[in-house]
Amino acid sequence: MTSASKESKTPVEDGCIDPHKCGHYMMVHKVVFPGPVEFMMGSPPTEKDHLNNELLYKHRIGRSFAIASKSVTLGEYRSLTKTQYSMSLGAKYERDLDNPVLVMSWYMAAKYCNLLSEAEGIEEEQWCYKTDAKGEVVSLKANYLSLSGYRLPTEGEMEYATRAGALTSRYYGETDELLGRYAWYVKNADDMPWPVGRKKPNDFGLFEALPERACPRAHPTKANSAS
Repeated sequence: MTSASKESKTPVEDGCIDPHKCGHYMMVHKVVFPGPVEFMMGSPPTEKDHLNNELLYKHRIGRSFAIASKSVTLGEYRSLTKTQYSMSLGAKYERDLDNPVLVMSWYMAAKYCNLLSEAEGIEEEQWCYKTDAKGEVVSLKANYLSLSGYRLPTEGEMEYATRAGALTSRYYGETDELLGRYAWYVKNADDMPWPVGRKKPNDFGLFEALPERACPRAHPTKANSAS
């Protein structure tokens, strides 16, 4: 993994997988977060519908990591899995290969991460997920946080990357009036997904990373232990 200087705490853009080697839909643009980092995790008291037991607390991530700047697209997923995976939700969900891939199980997402690691030439011992004799994912490796392969982000990593330094419930502030500039949700999505990267990114460069989106999406992650 290419990481930023440890003196810098500012997220930086990383390179991508060689498009000539892997094809157009294999390009993975990443944002690198030099560690260790600390931030206030949880629900701020000003958040709408905040509950009394949703407390803010200081969370530490003791390693550098990188997160894909955009959600995995249908084209990217099909390019690696070599399957015409169908989400079985209707044509409008699959009308564009740049739409996010939805309706995935944890095992499907984990297998995709292993395939990303393989495509980038990362040694199998550095992959984050154990596989059986058929190559199917069975579990996380015990030392996955110290490996350099792709994986799903932890809750802390995703919240840190999504917040982008904000102390409010959303990375742009609190108001609902600006939500449509940053995310697809029930009021502007017309009951369908849209190609990734069309909304404004947060200050760290992640696109459409708000939890208001209709379905969960995977942002592949790579991490190294902090020395």
